[in-house]
Amino acid sequence: MSRQEEMPRHQSQGNTSETGYLTETSHALPVVTNEEHDLLRTLIDHLPDLIYIKDRDGRFVACNLANAQFKGFASPKELVGKSTFDTDPPELAERYRADDLMVMRSGQALLNREEPVVDASGTARWFSTTKVPWRDAAGNVMGVIGISRDITEWKRVEAALRESEEHFRLLVENLADAAWIRARQPDGSLPVTYVNPAYERIFGISAYEAYWSDDTWSGLIHPEDRPRVLEALHTFLEGRSPRYDVEYRIRRRDGSERWVWARAVPLHDAQGRLVRAVGITRDITDRKQAVEALATERNLLRALIDHMPDAIFIKDPEGRYILNNVASARLHGLASPDEAIGKSTFDLNPPELAERYRADDLWVMQSGQPLFDREEPVVYADGSVHWHATTKVPWRDAQGNIIGIVGIGRDITLWKETLAAREEQLRFEHLLADIFARFVAPPPHNFEQRVCQALGLIGDHLQVDCITLIELSPELNARAVYRWTAPGLSAPPFDPSSEHYPYAFARLRRGEVVRFSSLDELPDEAATDRESFRRVGDRSLLAVPIRSGDKLLGSISLSCLRSERSWPDELVQRMTLLGQVFLTALARWRADRALRESEQHFRLMADLTYDWELWIAPDGSIVYTSPSCQRITGYTPAEIVQDPDLVKRIIHPEDRERFAPHLERAPVPGDVQSIELRIIRRDGEVRWLGHICQPIYAEDGSWLGWRISNRDITDRKRAQAAQEELQAQLLQAQKMEAIGRLTAGIAHDFNNLLTVMNGFAELLKTSLPEDQPARTYADRILSAGRRASDLVGKLTAFSRRQALQLRVLDLNDILASNEAMLRQALGEDITLEILAAPDLWPVKADASQMEQVIFNLAVNARDAMPNGGWLTIETSNVTFPEARLVRGEIMPAGDYVRLLVRDTGCGMSREVMSHLFEPFYTTKPLGQGTGLGLATVYGIVRQSEGYIEVESAPGHGTTFLIYLPRTQEAVRATTARPGTGLLTPRGTETILVVEDEPAVRQLVIHALRHQGYRVLEADNAREALELVERHVGEIHLLLTDVVMPGMNGRELAHRVLAMRPNVKVIMMSGYAGDIIAGGDRVTPWGAWLQKPISVFELARTVRQVLDETEAHT
Repeated sequence: MSRQEEMPRHQSQGNTSETGYLTETSHALPVVTNEEHDLLRTLIDHLPDLIYIKDRDGRFVACNLANAQFKGFASPKELVGKSTFDTDPPELAERYRADDLMVMRSGQALLNREEPVVDASGTARWFSTTKVPWRDAAGNVMGVIGISRDITEWKRVEAALRESEEHFRLLVENLADAAWIRARQPDGSLPVTYVNPAYERIFGISAYEAYWSDDTWSGLIHPEDRPRVLEALHTFLEGRSPRYDVEYRIRRRDGSERWVWARAVPLHDAQGRLVRAVGITRDITDRKQAVEALATERNLLRALIDHMPDAIFIKDPEGRYILNNVASARLHGLASPDEAIGKSTFDLNPPELAERYRADDLWVMQSGQPLFDREEPVVYADGSVHWHATTKVPWRDAQGNIIGIVGIGRDITLWKETLAAREEQLRFEHLLADIFARFVAPPPHNFEQRVCQALGLIGDHLQVDCITLIELSPELNARAVYRWTAPGLSAPPFDPSSEHYPYAFARLRRGEVVRFSSLDELPDEAATDRESFRRVGDRSLLAVPIRSGDKLLGSISLSCLRSERSWPDELVQRMTLLGQVFLTALARWRADRALRESEQHFRLMADLTYDWELWIAPDGSIVYTSPSCQRITGYTPAEIVQDPDLVKRIIHPEDRERFAPHLERAPVPGDVQSIELRIIRRDGEVRWLGHICQPIYAEDGSWLGWRISNRDITDRKRAQAAQEELQAQLLQAQKMEAIGRLTAGIAHDFNNLLTVMNGFAELLKTSLPEDQPARTYADRILSAGRRASDLVGKLTAFSRRQALQLRVLDLNDILASNEAMLRQALGEDITLEILAAPDLWPVKADASQMEQVIFNLAVNARDAMPNGGWLTIETSNVTFPEARLVRGEIMPAGDYVRLLVRDTGCGMSREVMSHLFEPFYTTKPLGQGTGLGLATVYGIVRQSEGYIEVESAPGHGTTFLIYLPRTQEAVRATTARPGTGLLTPRGTETILVVEDEPAVRQLVIHALRHQGYRVLEADNAREALELVERHVGEIHLLLTDVVMPGMNGRELAHRVLAMRPNVKVIMMSGYAGDIIAGGDRVTPWGAWLQKPISVFELARTVRQVLDETEAHT
């Protein structure tokens, strides 16, 4: 049941007509004539809502047709005089009667009561009911007026939505309402100790302004409401009232005035003392405004139809308008609906359309049947043609006689245009499929003819005069030109050279479209092109470049020779796709043709040199074998001729069933066998042969035997297997790269969220006393946030977007310093052997990241040896004179330091190894691994410009081989990094903060202002530049995000430094790839912060950058 709210008393009085329909007779409204009464009655009877009037005894005085039919009556007259107890179940009738009595006794409206209602069939449905007092001319309450709207479907949707919202309740924290908590302090006070984000949005103040003092909040309360609200609060907090429930107005700092409704419940301790109050504050401005609008509404029915976007009208039998709404009047160019009264369809519409409309009117009146959703054109007053879906139903009087028609027309122009666009898209897809089918298997001889035929299909589809397809060579010269011209047209010769079209070719090389509706649109610099276009007859043209990456492959153009036309953007996209199809097919055709020519040449040479030829007689004896048999099989020709069965015996046992049967029968026409099979040579080696067997006939057609050609294809089969392996490695590398990009994007978004969560948790913690229990909650939030940050760090490591602190390292030093921890992590059951190569070359890497690589591999090895085993970690120097292929990537030749990690564990299958470095992939039971360990190793090694190989087999352990490139720099001693503390330095300088994520920006601004800085803010680069230009004071520091819409942070920094050279710069990034992608730092004296940002690290970095001595000149 919805909450009841008060409503100002209606000033109009209602009465009933003899037939039981509603009218209004208030002196504040114009007198309703009989004609208008009939019109309003018709509209009421066509409304789906249940409308009724009851007297003080609860008997129906009047109702509309929908109400009567819902109760099972044929007309409103049958319901008049009956009470709710006559039409509804007793328990519901009692509830309805109670609401009626409350409205009549209080004189107040009951708005939007949600209640069950049972129809005549006994089906229960939900309705939203509004009841208002029915008063006579003297203001006495005579009964109630009610309107009920069926909300059954809405209730079902609402229930489903409520169930869905329950799953997210803990995440959203009452996004709609402001939630707040007051907690008793040692001094007995009950200040606000928590507010949710919605509190800041509703009141327009920050959370910290709401804490500990009511001054800011009470100052926002409307002066007229403040005493009442504060009294209600104090009464509640002092225990004199069991609840706090109050509505009041607030004036926010931006000048806006809002209505809010606040409720709170107390929480008591064991002694019954109020120790905490939990409350919500809801913005009810919209509801208040709706109530006020309802109170001032003079004519519900008139307002209803006048505010509907559909055109609504009623006509008499002669076709004259007797009612029109605003939408209907507006489309005819009339100032008000009254101007249409008395006019006919022929007065307001073109004759041909008026005839059609009148014919429909007559059909509805003569047949007595409704006409639903007639799609018809309508000419608006401005001359534009729209499409309407018009419904017309008979208008009947009380006796059921048809006295006109009621019509509703809905503008469906946009829907029609959308449908037409979809049909056009479908036609294009069919055209594209047709063209694809023509080039799936390019024919060797008539390919150019098929290209021209396909261009003709496009020309017919697009209704253009000419289509030109140009294929360019790598030197950007025209390799081939295919040109189609519409039948009946002749175009002058076309020379597609940059000499005749310099402007067009320049645009195409830049990947830009050449498009003009008329030659006059070409700029002055295209004078040569204009003359060339005029010479070949082009009046309108669209030329689209066809590219592969940055390489221009050719172009496809459409032109009109007989008229001018425009070229929409959708056509540009479609022609780009078609051009790609054509040039791809052309490239494939040329490659196929070259391959066929090469294969023919190779086959001739191979037949003369390498093939093993056999002629077998019909009786199975061998007539001839070529000398190549000894090279291929190891047996001499004499041995094979003398022992015919030897040929079958050298066939691999698994392939004999495919080889022998066809030799044991007479051939049939076209009987040619071509298979691949294996043989076993005399020395035991297995070789692959391409075997072709075909019958031999004499000139008279008699069968002479079989000719068999055997070609050694072992090398090809091995190459094919190797190629398949390389292809699998390439696909795996591409998949890893794609997953890397995905995880980098996820890390970027999560770091923004973690910045806000961790930052405000830090500020919350520092704002609480040491003995405050809430500090424990803040610590737990920070702990969870840091764990989430660690997880994001692993994601960024895999995606190779983690910022590395590179320095020259000796891997032996890393192993030595971590050996004790490694042995402790492995346990007593595993023997650790470290083989450190003397004079190990230095590498350039991040020491902490290399430690993580070693520990991740060691822990992975430990888990593979649950019963103990042997783990070997070895370093060595290796040199590769040639480039190598490692996991689908080219490892350049050169000097490398190899880190080998070998265990004697259970090993891995090929299936497991194919997914080894994928994030979240794990073979461990649920809950015993994140699947990020080896993914992190892979990311760190590749970001360090290294490579990783894996060797493993089930039951034979696993070996990881990591190759890091040698550096020529010498290892330098390292210094300890400064510790971090909770004390943060302050300042008074001016800082410009540019961040497009509102929550992050507000956190940074709040933290800096808390430290005493003056902060200027902007949510994008354009706004920041405008602020820098107009700010009269000094700006000491620019603190900007890297990735923003429009101009990025790096470009913004250069622009700001050009305007104010003394400004220092700090970059912020959701993931380090933003910085890495730039390839440089903004300035030699700048810095950058990796999100999620700690507010303490922010304060220290800002102070450090501001205090640095300028070293630039």
